[in-house]
Amino acid sequence: MNVAKAKELRKNSTDAERALWQRLRAHQLVGYKFRRQQPVG
Repeated sequence: MNVAKAKELRKNSTDAERALWQRLRAHQLVGYKFRRQQPVG
């Protein structure tokens, strides 16, 4: 995955993804850290 594709996926997230990230940002899964679509390599 390239940087442009990762950025596009972050920008055009689904309702479910937005709800998930809202909860993750609210630290409802204590002790875990998450990153959104991240290019590998």
